[in-house]
Amino acid sequence: MKPCFVLLALGLLLSCEFGQESDGNDPLELLIKSSDEFVVEDGASIDEEYGSTQQFQQHFFNVEYLQDTIYAEAILSVNVCGDARAAIKINGDTLFLTTQEQKETLCTSSNWHKYHYWIKNPTNKQYIVRQE
Repeated sequence: MKPCFVLLALGLLLSCEFGQESDGNDPLELLIKSSDEFVVEDGASIDEEYGSTQQFQQHFFNVEYLQDTIYAEAILSVNVCGDARAAIKINGDTLFLTTQEQKETLCTSSNWHKYHYWIKNPTNKQYIVRQE
């Protein structure tokens, strides 16, 4: 009787450990691809031309729902000495367009880059999209 119980317990433990499937909401799985391009160095020229950093960011912010994909564009400030990659975060009904730094050593200067995001959206959920 004991060997059967041990085998049953071991089987349940292993099925729980390895049988977990993704619910499809992991941001790392949802970001299909991304790209970025340099726009401008951080500085007073943004305020002179656009009035504020927020207006500058809003000017380039774009979100399109394409069948089962969300295409988004956002202007984000990144460290000049870093290597920022596009990333997304989801909190409830809000989708955040952000970046994730790949280097540990950074400096005090920043540039503005335009990021392009292609995000899986198989259920065509209408998110509140924000840029971080």
